[in-house]
Amino acid sequence: MPSNICWCHSIIDHSILLDRLSHSFGVTDMALSWIQSYLTDRSYSVRLGQCSSPTVSCRAGVPQGSVLRLMSLQTWFYTNGMALNPDKSNAILPGTAQRASSYSSLTSVDVAGTPVQLAKNTKLLGVTLDTNLTMWEHTKRVCQSCFYHIRTFRHIRAVLDKSTAADIAAALVSSRLDHANSVLYSSPSRCLKRLQRIQNSVTRIVLQQPSLSSRDTLQQLQWLPVKWRMHFKLASLTYKVLHTSTPSYLSERLHPYVPSHTLRSSSSANLYVPHTNLHFGSRYFTLQRQWSEIFFLPLFVCLKH
Repeated sequence: MPSNICWCHSIIDHSILLDRLSHSFGVTDMALSWIQSYLTDRSYSVRLGQCSSPTVSCRAGVPQGSVLRLMSLQTWFYTNGMALNPDKSNAILPGTAQRASSYSSLTSVDVAGTPVQLAKNTKLLGVTLDTNLTMWEHTKRVCQSCFYHIRTFRHIRAVLDKSTAADIAAALVSSRLDHANSVLYSSPSRCLKRLQRIQNSVTRIVLQQPSLSSRDTLQQLQWLPVKWRMHFKLASLTYKVLHTSTPSYLSERLHPYVPSHTLRSSSSANLYVPHTNLHFGSRYFTLQRQWSEIFFLPLFVCLKH
């Protein structure tokens, strides 16, 4: 549930923030030291015209933005001295279409004593989530943003060399295709096909060879297709979690697969993927499923050149 917390950015205590980062999110060592260095030994004063207030130590205040769970929110708000801003907050209830029909008359939920309106979709950290988690609305918005930059990029392509054009295309378009693309795992194929058309379009503009097939353009630029870029990110993240045990909230959910009988796959380092009755629920175990498939991941043909 995306929420806006009144005065959050100006009142949160630095010691509470550092404790949350360390124990709840697994931020340790140098990363935690950087944040601690940024927050500690800071001071501020107020200046109006030629008058300035005395300098005082800054012990609270962080950049705006927060991601919260519904569970125990009221206790969390009270503990951290915060209040929910209902005018800038909304919520969604994810579920299958059949499940959603059972609460179709529900228009709001009570969070910490504050009514929060239910929405059909909501934006969280740049990702648009819908109630059925089809990711179609997210894909639609990404495509709109990419096509805007593609049209702009097309106007200046003639004055750019190939290397510069590829760098600009990666910055303007590929970065948007890659942002949070792991949430698209197991999403409907029409979503990935729509994003792939975006990538095909920009590669032809970079190479200025509209007659080439999408396969050939990706080979020349040595770019992975949208689907395999997503798989590569998930596999890399899983590898990091398995070998560094960070972040802790992911590593504690990954368990090796131990078959009941000795099989040829016993030494393949697969991860245990819990059984689910619905495809909707299986997407929760994206990391485990992706890692189990990585040993069969085909190399994209452009890598051999």
